[in-house]
Order: sequence, then structure tokens, then C-alpha cells
Amino acid sequence: MKASENARVLVVEDEPMVGEMIQAMLEHAGLRVVSRAETGRQAIEMTADLRPDVVLMDIGLPDMDGIEAAQQIGEHSPVPVVILSAYDTPALLERAAQAGVGAYLVKPADVREMERAIAVALARWGDMVALRALNKELEAEVAERKRAERALEISRRSLQSLFDTIDDFLFLLDTEGRIIHTNPVVHQRLGYPPEALEGQSIAAVHPPEEGEQALAILADAAAGRPAHGRLHLVAQEGERIPIETHVTAGSWFGQDALYSVCRDITEQVRAEQDLKASEERFRTAVEYSHDWEDWLAADGSYIYVSPACQRITGYAREEFLANPHLLVDITVLEDRGLVLPTAGDGEMLPHEYQFRIISRNGETRWIERVCQPVHREDGAFLGWRTSNRDVTDRKRLEERLREARKMEAVGQLAGGLAHDLNNLLTVINGYADFALEETVDNEALRDDLEEIRKAGERAGEVIAQLLAYSRQQLLRLTAVDLNDLIQAMYEEFSGILGENVELRLELAPDANAVRIDAHRLRQGLEEMAANASAAMGPGDTFTLETRNVFLTEADVAEHRDVSAGDFVLLRVSDTGSGMDADTRSRVFEPFFTTRDRAESDGLGLSAVYGMVRQVGGLIEVQSEPQRGTTFEIFLPKA
Repeated sequence: MKASENARVLVVEDEPMVGEMIQAMLEHAGLRVVSRAETGRQAIEMTADLRPDVVLMDIGLPDMDGIEAAQQIGEHSPVPVVILSAYDTPALLERAAQAGVGAYLVKPADVREMERAIAVALARWGDMVALRALNKELEAEVAERKRAERALEISRRSLQSLFDTIDDFLFLLDTEGRIIHTNPVVHQRLGYPPEALEGQSIAAVHPPEEGEQALAILADAAAGRPAHGRLHLVAQEGERIPIETHVTAGSWFGQDALYSVCRDITEQVRAEQDLKASEERFRTAVEYSHDWEDWLAADGSYIYVSPACQRITGYAREEFLANPHLLVDITVLEDRGLVLPTAGDGEMLPHEYQFRIISRNGETRWIERVCQPVHREDGAFLGWRTSNRDVTDRKRLEERLREARKMEAVGQLAGGLAHDLNNLLTVINGYADFALEETVDNEALRDDLEEIRKAGERAGEVIAQLLAYSRQQLLRLTAVDLNDLIQAMYEEFSGILGENVELRLELAPDANAVRIDAHRLRQGLEEMAANASAAMGPGDTFTLETRNVFLTEADVAEHRDVSAGDFVLLRVSDTGSGMDADTRSRVFEPFFTTRDRAESDGLGLSAVYGMVRQVGGLIEVQSEPQRGTTFEIFLPKA
């Protein structure tokens, strides 16, 4: 029969629901609960009235703590007491031992632990009663020294009982750090026989590299300073167990001592390592992302900015962290309304949009932004996570595609119109010729017919240029050395540009020949020079450059009529006033010109555009206001 079987228990717990639960657990285990108390004073009075076999008491009571109540019970109505506590500090254990507590349980405790603690307390109480009887019988015969030794043994057993109920590693040390006593957990988990550690330095159970740190923690405790830290215990088989140690100074039967309580934190360390690894993986993914990632607090300030921001904007992450308004400041004025609402607005759903910024070097760049609000589990708004991608190149490709489709549509229209006009012009010119042949004597009429014939010839030239733009012209293709053609036009260029503009030639000596209609190309270059002259002033420069290039499949991917291969680049650039986006988008349209109609019919560049595309080449223009204009003509190698 177990010592606790049929024992009468007084439960002391200030929380009624907890008290009811403990009562139910004990009664289910076969113990009898005689009553429940909620204060220390009630516990003392009920113990005197009901005389229970054992008192199971929570340490936290409203009028006094459980150890003080246990001490008063021992003085007035001695019965064994089991203390329940959420803490197991060495100081509490020593107080409990001095108050005569029979057992000490750390919450939460299950019914088996309560039953075992009650059994231990009852057994100790039986020993204590027997010892008291023996002491009474021998009181006259036994000297004070014997009584002291017996009391010491009882106290030692009491402390040992408390040691046995603690699940942490517990070391009792002298002030030099030598091990006096350990609890069973030390031997069960570390594998050392009890006698193997007694007298050894505490450093013996730590790795060699942690020995000094362990002794330093003991020194802090002995000096009254906070003494705790993370170390490892080394088992006899070599296993390293991560622990968190707390050391407190106290006494051991009148001698100064140190109590070291070490808690196994293996699971905590593993969780911390997993979290650190997860954070490192996330940080690596974000840090090396091509996109610019950032996290914003609810007030719009930056918490994190990835390094890609500098590649995209020219501004370092430190600048964004220091200035929450930097993104708004560098956003194009018309687009700022898109950027501003993302700061502090936790009600917005995930969304994406595109906006423009001015980078540090003054370049306009398109950004595609995806915004996601971040909320805590309880729904509280924490801020924003945003991903920003530079889509400038994509925007440029889209613009080029739109331009190409527009030019193709205009070309088809121009080609159809040119054929219809050509048919009409053939009739007009034919009958004008017939009339001239038949009109010999009428000089006035003949002059009128001559004017009609000249107008027909000029109209024929216009139609030829329209056909050139639509890539339906009959070209006179020959192998042309661009360097020779440009040098032959040097005087012509000088005359068009005037003496106040510098004419610069940068011609690669090894530039390959190309198959082109030299006459059409000369007309186009003359038109470019005339347009540049109108946009430039004194001190500006007009440059013609040639060099060999190779265009890859990626370079020509957006141009379905162009194949990869060897090309000669003819670059024509000026430092004049440049063009705005609208003008730049229409520069190759037939009849479009920014000059006076008397100076230009608006067909020169459109004819060159059609000719270049007809021979399998490319022509592109880059221009911005006040930043000049550059035409790049890629002609296939002959």
C-alpha cells in the first residue's frame, strides 16, 4: 500500500477554479480532500480544526506566502506540508527546507507528481515523528552535539527531497566553485556517478573553452552581482547540452555556498538556429534580388531597403533609410499621387502600379511597383512590403513596337496613295506631252503646258518618295563605301550647316561597304543636316560616325524584317535643341516637318526610313529637349 493511499488532504489555493481542479485530481487518484482553504490564515485554522494528514499549499496566497503559512502550521498544528510554486530558485528551496516543508513541486504538476510528493512528505513526516520521539527518549542522555547532528541529518534529507523534485540540473558549490552536491538529474542526463563529481571544479562539466566563463559567473554571484549566462554541459559520453545557468549565493548548514541551477535549452537553441537560418535565407534572397525590395513602417518610414535601389535609382539604401520622403522627392511630379497613398494607409488592398522617377544621373526611369500591406495576427496594420522593378527597357521596347506598327500602317497607306496618284499622274503627264507635240505656234499655251509638265515631274518625285517610305520603290542598289560618300559630301554639309557649327567626321578606316541606293542616302543625309542646322546655334557640333557592328538575335528580336549579322553603323548626331517625345515619335512620318514648308516637304527622312528598312537595315532616333539628336542607321554589310 502506498504511503499516500487514503491520506486526508487539505488543499490551499487562492484561485477557486484551480483549487477545484486539484481536488478533483487528488480524489480521482484515491486521496481524500477534507476541505479547501484560500488564504494562509484559513489554512492555519483548518489544519488545527480538521487535523489533515497532509497540506498541499500554493506558495502564492493573498495574506502571506505558503512557506510562512507552512512554518506557522508547523509551530501550532504540525502536519507535513507540500508546497506548489512556479519557481524553484535556490533561495526559495532553502527557505522551504528551513520551514520544514516536506516536498516542493514546480507548476504545472500532474497528479502523479502530486501523489509522489505527498508520499514523500508523509514518509518524511513519519521519519520526523519517529526521530522526535527518539529525541525525546534520549533527550536526557544525548548531548547537545548529538541533537545538532541529528537535526543536521534531517535538514540534509529535507534538502535532498527538494533536490529530487527539480527537473533542472542543480549543483551545490562551495565559494571556490567545487561541487559539494548534485541532484539526480545531473547523473541521469550526464551519466557521471554521484561520487565522481564531488570535490571537482564546476569547470569539469563544461567544455574547456567555457571553463573560465563558468567560474566568472560564480564570482559574480559570490560578489552579489547578477550571475547568469549561456553555456554547455558535457556528458560523460561527450554530448554537449546547451544550458542557461543562474547562480545564487546562499548557505549550506552554516557555510557560504553557491547554488547553480542549469536549464536545458536544447529546443530553444534549435528554434533560434532555425529562425536564424530562415532569416539568413530570406535576407540572401532579398539582398541578391534584381528587384528593389523594401519594408515600410505604418508611418511611411523605411525599415529595410535592399541594395538594388542604388542600381535602379542611383541613391544608396542609407539615403532612403535616412529620408522617408526621398522616393516622393525623386518621383516625376505628375506621378507623385501614385506614390503618396502607400504611406500609412493600412486599409488599401495589395495593388501594383507604374510610375517614373528621376535617377541621380538625371535619367527618367520607369518603375513597376507591387505593394502588399502587412498586418499582425490580430489585424493591426504594421506597414508595407513593396517590390520595385525597373521596367524602363520594357517601356522603350513597347514604345518602339507601337512606333513600328504605326509606321507600317502609315507606309501601307502611303503606298496605296502613291500608286493611285501615280496612275493619275501618268495620264496627266501623257496628255501634257501630247499637247506639247501638237502645240507649235501658240507660244503662250505652250508655256502653260510646260508648267503642267514640270509640276507633273515634281509630283512624280513626291510619289517616288512615298513609295520609298512604303518600301515599294525601285532602288538602284550598289556597293557603297560610306566613308567615301560622306567625305564627298563634306563641302555640301559645310554649306548647309554654316561656319558657326563644327562639322566632325569619325570614320572607321575598316568600315565595310554596304549595298544601298547612294542617291536616296545622300538625300536623307542632306535632310538630317538641314534639320540639325535649324536646331543648332554657334558653337554646336554636327558629327558623322561609321563603324562595324554585329547585331545579335536579341538586338533584332523586335524587328521581324531584320536578321542578325554584320552591319555598318552610320551615326548622325548634333548638339542642338533636340526634340520632345511627340516630335520624336513622328519624325519619320511622310510630310511631317518642323521647318517651313518652303524649305522642306517632310519626305526626306521618311524616304530614308523606307529605303533602310527595304534593304534589311534599321534606323533609330534618340533625342530629348536641350540634349541634341542622334540618328543611328544600321546597314547590312555588302
